[in-house]
Amino acid sequence: MSFERGIRARGSLAALMLAAYFSAAPIHAQERPSAVLELFTSQGCSSCPKADALLNDLAENPGLLTLSYHVDYWDYLGWKDELASPENSRRQREYNARADGSVYTPQLIFNGEQALVGSDRGAIASAIRDQGNTPLPVAVDLEVRGNVLALTIGAQENAAPGRTEILLLSVEPQREVRIEAGENAGETILYRNIVRDHRIIGMWKGKEMQLELPLDEVGGSAAEECVVLVQKVDQNGHPGPILGAARTRL
Repeated sequence: MSFERGIRARGSLAALMLAAYFSAAPIHAQERPSAVLELFTSQGCSSCPKADALLNDLAENPGLLTLSYHVDYWDYLGWKDELASPENSRRQREYNARADGSVYTPQLIFNGEQALVGSDRGAIASAIRDQGNTPLPVAVDLEVRGNVLALTIGAQENAAPGRTEILLLSVEPQREVRIEAGENAGETILYRNIVRDHRIIGMWKGKEMQLELPLDEVGGSAAEECVVLVQKVDQNGHPGPILGAARTRL
């Protein structure tokens, strides 16, 4: 929100570019995703509803894995975001620590590397177009088998050295919220793919590996889905490129 004001969405032309990309480059749901889009948003930020709506549109493309992280640092403006958590705010700060350390909403992180204004349709369409249909380099398979969440991560030849974390995210598919105070008072906003919890469950060394987790250790009452991200971490522990991702219903 701090510097997103004044940046105008590129209007109908950008929207047409985005629609043209989706129609020209369909990706089937069973294929590994080509991109992970992480939006940092807040119910208390007047600049965020456009970004939330755009993320909802992007979620319709099965080749994109979209995630909505609600942050808590705007709660003092008059409305406490009921979906926010300090952990989400911390993840955003860790991303931005690689730059100047400042945070704002709406911010979108593309594949763990590229920071974009979350409502800038043109810039996001360009990032998606540049990525094309190229899938993320590491295959990840995630499925529920009885009372177990089974995870398989494929091998990668010539894997880059350094630390690679396996993150488990609990995801609420969607929720509609009536905002009664603050900058968005009177608005009713639909949120999709809401991250309710995230934690590190292991490290990947570049070779094929398998993990199993009891379902009662995954998610919560609102989390009907889960996502696994395989993500590089720099020498300072800050998140970097996302190498693989998968999602499943619980």
